[in-house]
Amino acid sequence: MWGAYDKGETYAGYMLLMIYTGMMPGELLACKIESIDFSAQTITGAGLKTKERKSKPIVFPSFIAPVLRELIGDKLSGKLIRANRDAFYEQYHEAEARIGIRDLKPYSCRHTTATALAIGDAAAPGVIARVMRQTRPLTTQKYTHADVKAVLKVVNGMKKNPVTALPKGRGKKPNTGM
Repeated sequence: MWGAYDKGETYAGYMLLMIYTGMMPGELLACKIESIDFSAQTITGAGLKTKERKSKPIVFPSFIAPVLRELIGDKLSGKLIRANRDAFYEQYHEAEARIGIRDLKPYSCRHTTATALAIGDAAAPGVIARVMRQTRPLTTQKYTHADVKAVLKVVNGMKKNPVTALPKGRGKKPNTGM
């Protein structure tokens, strides 16, 4: 994806923005240039659907700022992307084909965000929910898709606990009445 962006594929930039922010396609289409604050690394006023998403800013990592600046270009105000929903989706799918990636809906970028945060550096569920602008970590769990390889990496990274004794009162055989 980054390689395609570096070679001038504009839609790869939009994909990267959605992937690294958890932004929904509708939020991308609603995003106004004047609502982007590069010093705070936030986008305000683009949230859709829920009270949480409408009230919380979309945050973006510092390495996405240059992508965002390039997507803005010389525009001073107005919408970040000047396309209606149908045109955006059509161009998005065409870009996927050009890049050579699996044909997925733009909303799948949001799933990529949650999955990357969950298996990358194993961010706390509350932090992932905040990035996704969701009120319940349980909702966020529905967005994560860790494969066996990712799960093994996490469990194999666990350390053996040198303390083997259980706290007092624990570890007794349960009374089963038999």
